[in-house]
Amino acid sequence: MMQNLLKRCSSGPAPLALILFVCAVVFHFMKKLTLSFHTRDYPYYLVALDSRIGSLFGETRQLLLQPKGVNIFGFSGIDGFPYAHNDVHFSPLTYILSAGFQIGGEPLIVAFYAALSVLWAFQLSGYALRRPAEERKRTVIILALAGFFLQFCTYDLRVWIPLVGFTVLLAMAVDRDETPRKILFLALLTLFTREESVFFVGIAAAHLFWKRRYALALTVGLATVLNVVAGYLYFFKTTAFTFSFTARNLVFLAAPLMLFVALAGARAVAVYSLQLGRIAALGLRVSAAGRRLYDRLFDSPFFVWINIYLFPLWANWATTKHNFKTLLSPRYMVLLFVVACLIMRKVSLNSRRRAAIAYGVASVILIHSVVSARPATALKNLATGREVWALSREIGHDTPIVTNFTYKQVFWNHSAVTVERLPAESADDEERAWPRNRRRLVPYIEAAEYVVLDNEGGAMIGSLLPERIKCAQAATVSICRP
Repeated sequence: MMQNLLKRCSSGPAPLALILFVCAVVFHFMKKLTLSFHTRDYPYYLVALDSRIGSLFGETRQLLLQPKGVNIFGFSGIDGFPYAHNDVHFSPLTYILSAGFQIGGEPLIVAFYAALSVLWAFQLSGYALRRPAEERKRTVIILALAGFFLQFCTYDLRVWIPLVGFTVLLAMAVDRDETPRKILFLALLTLFTREESVFFVGIAAAHLFWKRRYALALTVGLATVLNVVAGYLYFFKTTAFTFSFTARNLVFLAAPLMLFVALAGARAVAVYSLQLGRIAALGLRVSAAGRRLYDRLFDSPFFVWINIYLFPLWANWATTKHNFKTLLSPRYMVLLFVVACLIMRKVSLNSRRRAAIAYGVASVILIHSVVSARPATALKNLATGREVWALSREIGHDTPIVTNFTYKQVFWNHSAVTVERLPAESADDEERAWPRNRRRLVPYIEAAEYVVLDNEGGAMIGSLLPERIKCAQAATVSICRP
């Protein structure tokens, strides 16, 4: 039995999946050492992971760096104001992740995100295979998109990562007619991620209805409705956020219901038309033409449904910066996988020549993704990161520090404020961002024991530094102290 298990693990996609998982974990900590994360959101999500579970037991922690955001329920405001657990996104999963963070720290969360991402990527790329013997197609897809995929796995510890992962796994479970228990479990996990999940799980309910699994469709739909109700109760109780419901919010929340009605209508018309000979004959001709077009475009019902699931991403990309470079960002990574699967499904790699060309194209795309990540800049930042990380280990967590966005990802668990954005003093604080915060910044600088900035930041606030604070400039870091 053990020999069979080892044989299965050493063949097929398992070795490639393990390599990709290890690369994702290593890549995360390389970004950490080279200060390459999003300089506002990454430290915010770290603090949320560190403090969210404590809020269930009465702990209140004020954040020193708070982003500003909106959600699909129509609420907007300053994340983490007045306390860390006041999040503009309705995300019960963060409390579970926070509990895991207390046990295994950042490495455990990184490993979970990487494992989940590799799981959905390999299962989704399996749809490019018409037969098990076409395993090289999966390898080509993974090789081509590996560079962009690693950026997705290390997307600032955002809850967007499990939202995408559970949504794709749910869509595939419905498509494959998995057991009700598994589908309901994945639906609940998806609903626990963020409030946008109500669209994806609502579409899953419509998908189940179309597959004639009516009881399960009703159960999943009811869970979605209850999630919406819970979300609104939570946000109306949290007075720190402003409510402004727009047509966009209405369309997003009502889209699964409208799809339900459309599918029910289509099924009713189909049943009724069978009783009428002429309409049935016309329907068959239209159906045949549609079938040919469908086969040419998709040739698998799954690709129709997965694009319905991912419609908000396509719509968001098309209505904002709809260029190919934007499509390569971590937010749209799953769209790239769907497109790659559609392309590879129609490509034959039976001959050595075609396989060599496919691997060559994939290698070029991989090299491009590596170059676009600017590894030279990251290596240059390695020395800076080493210096700042060493300083963070010497400074106590309660020591007052003034720093900038870039170094806040090092001092995320210190008493450190950022020059670019001071802590909010009200729910609509417009005076906290640089340069409008110059007056409010002065007391923070005067009370600070360390001012740690890059040289550009040091020059930016140089006139605000009192004479008692002396600065020592390294190659890229200015460290100032009394």
